[in-house]
Amino acid sequence: MTSSAFIGVDVSCQFLQISQKNGEQQIDTVLSNTYQSIEQWLQTLAPGAHCVFEATGVYSRKLEYLLSNHGMAFSKINPAKIKGFIHAAGSLAKTDQQDARQIRRYGEMFQPQPDAAIESRQIEQARYRQALTQLEKQLQNIENQIHVLDQEPLPFTDLINSYYAIQASIQEEKIKIEAKLRDLQSGEEKQTIQRLQSIPGIGPGVATALVAAIGDGKSFLKAKQLAKFLGLAPVEAYSGSSVHRKHGICRTAVPEIRAKLFIAATAAIKYNEPCKKLYENLRAKGKPKKVARVAVIHKMMRQAFAILHSDKPFDPNAK
Repeated sequence: MTSSAFIGVDVSCQFLQISQKNGEQQIDTVLSNTYQSIEQWLQTLAPGAHCVFEATGVYSRKLEYLLSNHGMAFSKINPAKIKGFIHAAGSLAKTDQQDARQIRRYGEMFQPQPDAAIESRQIEQARYRQALTQLEKQLQNIENQIHVLDQEPLPFTDLINSYYAIQASIQEEKIKIEAKLRDLQSGEEKQTIQRLQSIPGIGPGVATALVAAIGDGKSFLKAKQLAKFLGLAPVEAYSGSSVHRKHGICRTAVPEIRAKLFIAATAAIKYNEPCKKLYENLRAKGKPKKVARVAVIHKMMRQAFAILHSDKPFDPNAK
C-alpha cells in the first residue's frame, strides 16, 4: 500500500517501471507489461491512487484499460511534456527507474486531471479505424501504380488487371471494416456524426474521425480550445525586439485527422457558403492558398463546435 496519491509509471514494450512513495520511503517496482501482472499489482494499491504515465500508444493500452476497469484515476501525459520537465529538473541520468520517478514528481507538482476511462469498444474502434486508414493508403498507392502503367509506351494489361483485382479485394475488406465500425458506434455517436455531416464539406469519414477524437465535444468550452486540440492553432515566437516569427500551425493532433480536415476544406470552399466567402476574401487580400485553407478549417470547426454544443444541425445563417 502507498500513502502517496501519485504513482509514476514508465511504460515500455515488455516492462512497467513503477515509482511510488509511502511516507518518505520511495518504492521502485518493475512489472511485466502483461495483463496478469498489472491486474495483480492493481489489487495492492490504496484507494485514491492516481497513476501517471506517458501516452505510448499500444504499449500503455493494457495499463489504461485495467485502470479503467478498476475505476482508478490515471493521467496520460504527452511525452514531450515529461521530457521538458526532466530537462528542467536538471536530471542527468536516463534510466527507466529515473524516468518513473520523474513522472511521479510531475504528477505531484502539476496535479493533472484524471483522463476519462476507456472502454473495450473504444479500443476496438481505434484499431479498426487504423486498419481502415491503412487500407485507404493502399488503395491510393494502387491508383498511383495504375496511373503510372497507363503512361508507359508499352501495354501492361496483365499487370494492370492484377492491380485491379487487388484493388477490388481491398475495397471488399474496406466495406466490411466500415460496417464493423458502424456497429461499434453508440446511438449518441451516430447522432453526433449525422449532425456533423450537415456541415457542407464534412462527409462520413471526417465526421467519424472527429467524433473518435473529441467525443461529443462538450469538454471544450471554446471553439479555440477545439482548434488547438486538433493541431490548428497558429504558433508564433516572440523574444525581445529581435525575434518575431510565425511557425505555422501547431502539431499537437493526430496527423490523419488534420489531413482529413484539409481534404474537407476543398469541398467546404465550394459548397459551404460562409467558408466560401471567407476563402475568397482572404485570397482577394493576397493571403496564400494554404493560409486561406487553414482559415476555412477553423471556420468549419467553429461550425462544428456550435453543432456539438447546441445538438442541432448546421444553420448557414447562424453567426
